[in-house]
Amino acid sequence: MLTADHVWTRVHAAAALWDIGGDADAPIVLETLLAAWAENDSTSNHVLACLSRMGPAARPALPRIREELTLLRRSGRFRSITNDEELQAACRSITPGF
Repeated sequence: MLTADHVWTRVHAAAALWDIGGDADAPIVLETLLAAWAENDSTSNHVLACLSRMGPAARPALPRIREELTLLRRSGRFRSITNDEELQAACRSITPGF
């Protein structure tokens, strides 16, 4: 499922794999999540939620998270102000410990 054609299938599969396998699966989970985010920025909220759960294992994603915070128009589901604020909060909740 991590190589499925549908990006949302890959995102949900990677998140589930993290929730089940944890640190042992971190590299493939990160690779899948970051590729999905690059392919379809509407996945960002789901990707960030999983990265947040990953804690220190999400460290390799920090450049992408920081990049997101610098964008004038961030990614996300609906491109609303509320969604943008949620996305910023998710990014910032991941970055303070690093």
